[in-house]
Amino acid sequence: KVKFTITEANFDLSLKTADDETAAPAPVLTVNNVAQNITWTQIDGTDKWETEITLTGNDDYVVELSYTDRSTNAMSTYTKEVHIDDVAPVFDVTYDNNDARNTNNYKADRVATIKVTEHNFKAEEVVLNVTAKDITGATVDISSKDYAEYAKNAANWTQDGDVWTLVLPKFDIDAIYNIALNYTDLAENAATEYATEFVLDKTIANADNVTIEYSTSIVDKVLETVTFGFYKGDVQVKVTVKDQTAGVEYFEITYTQADGKNNSNKATYTTEKINAVQDATDKTVFTATHTISAQARGTVSVNLTD
Repeated sequence: KVKFTITEANFDLSLKTADDETAAPAPVLTVNNVAQNITWTQIDGTDKWETEITLTGNDDYVVELSYTDRSTNAMSTYTKEVHIDDVAPVFDVTYDNNDARNTNNYKADRVATIKVTEHNFKAEEVVLNVTAKDITGATVDISSKDYAEYAKNAANWTQDGDVWTLVLPKFDIDAIYNIALNYTDLAENAATEYATEFVLDKTIANADNVTIEYSTSIVDKVLETVTFGFYKGDVQVKVTVKDQTAGVEYFEITYTQADGKNNSNKATYTTEKINAVQDATDKTVFTATHTISAQARGTVSVNLTD
């Protein structure tokens, strides 16, 4: 509702001029240039008169009130813009790369597109928080992207009616990303928060980060120094790798039997998929252990997947 009050000692709704019986202009109230049918009420016998109108429905309104008294004194036209908005903004966030492994792990750059459906949109009211960390929880520097300020810059948004679109700078730095997007419009309607997490890891583990150890008994270690790689009993193969971002999901350890070896037990020595175990102290370290039975002769190869 919008209430109007006029203070006028000679306020008279008939408004006849002194020279003739022609009615002078009565108070005129318009909404979006449409005259309103209104009733004025005197306040307790005073010089104050009031009326009110009700604006309904989500829209932009321009309200104008003009009045000329018996002496043809005209008031300054009152003009007011009124915006009614009880609809919360709506987010729609999409990405160009949706080729995920294990739900939210990606090995290629991603570009996010944000759409906000909101009639009274102001870019400076957008609150975008993007954090980036490695697997240990240490902060990864993405300050060059400045996602938060980018989202607040109206020049970066495009408009199509009530839909506003923003294409964020590319996510191309290896990290574990947490994104939170919030917006409250000028009428204090709050959008439902958009929040997500994903891992971007484009780095392939190199040989410097991988170690392979062969664990045997003390007696067998002495034997090994003499026999150059021959083991008396079962051999424990331990593979260790470091990964700063996504971590390691599993290892594939393959034993290949040497040429000329008796093939009677060859089927025993095939590729084995072993889940990686994360170190309790150093979160970047992942290991897997595999046992090669006695009476085997050949080579061991390892593949890992992060």
